[in-house]
Amino acid sequence: MARPTGAFVLLLIGGILIVVFAGLYMFAKDWVESILPSEWVPTIPKLTETLGGKDVMYILGVVWGMLVIIGAALTYTGKPSSVKAGSIMGLIFGLLSLLEIAGGLYIGFILALIGAILGLVWKPPAAPAPAPAPPPTPPTPPPAPEQPTPPAPA
Repeated sequence: MARPTGAFVLLLIGGILIVVFAGLYMFAKDWVESILPSEWVPTIPKLTETLGGKDVMYILGVVWGMLVIIGAALTYTGKPSSVKAGSIMGLIFGLLSLLEIAGGLYIGFILALIGAILGLVWKPPAAPAPAPAPPPTPPTPPPAPEQPTPPAPA
């Protein structure tokens, strides 16, 4: 069974990066902020305040990353409907991860985006054509009638 392996791998790696960086931001904010400039992590103040602060956004980032990974698992099934659903899932939650946690430092988002596009354009291979029938055999001529043998001379 053919599967969209490229889409699966990119969605999986993108989802893992989103989860890892959201988890890092959640559990080691001070350490991450000392290494990375704060400009790398965009914030949407109104959205952050509405949802209850940055900690909630980081938790949502982990959830969104996990949903991208689930979308990757759906694409690996190889069934066209599941591949499409998993790709759409990866695309939507990859875009959502871009809102607050920079989609896994943008790398996770980009990989999830490319994987989702590959999954959406994937077509299952065509079924093999049945083998052609053997050529017909030519008709055989009817057997020749038997000729009576002449009597032997005496």
